[in-house]
Amino acid sequence: MATSSGLGTSAAGMGLGTSAATMGLGAGAETIGVGTETRQSAASTERRSDEVAVPVHKEELDVSKRDVQSGEVRIHKEVVEEVKTVSVPVRRERVSVERRDVNPDRPAMNASFQDETVVVPLHAEEVELHKRPVVSEEVVIRKDEIEEERRVAEPLRHEEVDVRTSGEEDTRSLNLNPDDPTLRRS
Repeated sequence: MATSSGLGTSAAGMGLGTSAATMGLGAGAETIGVGTETRQSAASTERRSDEVAVPVHKEELDVSKRDVQSGEVRIHKEVVEEVKTVSVPVRRERVSVERRDVNPDRPAMNASFQDETVVVPLHAEEVELHKRPVVSEEVVIRKDEIEEERRVAEPLRHEEVDVRTSGEEDTRSLNLNPDDPTLRRS
């Protein structure tokens, strides 16, 4: 199906020197004629010398992701000293000295009649403290991945085609869709 723009003038008014101007459409597609109906055949894939192709551009958005550090968890261990009091039973020896009367008929053996000191050692238990490290508890850090939807917006630019012909007071715009796959890109 051929489409006519309905501008009512020839392409010569635009300075093209032809009776139809193609607006960058691909082979086998409908073309827009100025003042006449024109169809481009599927066999003509070469650009004719009387054609002018105007590329229409647009921006597309490519989305990618990268891994960044979004935060951190710090666990700080601080040494706190506290005094612990423990009751421990200990034993010790004590001395009691008493004098007894003996049988006077008992013979005195090895009597040297010299000054003498007798030493009797006394023993006691002392408390010795030894400290050893033990594990009292654990703090477990677990990381889980969660997935959430995040909306992002970015302005995209595109070109719109405005066809103006000279010699007419009424100027009309032809807005071609840049997403049209039949547009020929140069």
